[in-house]
Amino acid sequence: MQARALAEMSPPRNTFVRDAMVLPVAQRVMAHTPYPPGMSDHFDWAAHTYSLNHAAEVQSLVEYRSYCLWLKYWLTGADRAGAAAVLAEVPRWPTQRQKDAHESAFQREVQTAVQGGDVARVQHEADLNCRRVGKP
Repeated sequence: MQARALAEMSPPRNTFVRDAMVLPVAQRVMAHTPYPPGMSDHFDWAAHTYSLNHAAEVQSLVEYRSYCLWLKYWLTGADRAGAAAVLAEVPRWPTQRQKDAHESAFQREVQTAVQGGDVARVQHEADLNCRRVGKP
């Protein structure tokens, strides 16, 4: 499973990324990041090179946007078990690993909602933090 393989990867080094390299770095990270069937990320990397200066920032954004797409896929009901299996790995992904107690508790809350079928709570998370993900 691609989500588990990503969880086993080391965190990225925080190397500087020139503007011209943001897209290639993002594409390399996206190749190792799982996406739901029929869904892809249409983020305009070129329009955001000014705010992405390090490889870890690029990877973090790719991972977070993938998480959002999996939440949205889970909400469609197409394959909740499959989406839940991927979402269960997200807290272990290299840039999503948390040492902050508040963030860890938040991740557990979302995981509990997904595993328990709490559509309202998952929808709230998608609406609050993922509304711009998945739009061209």
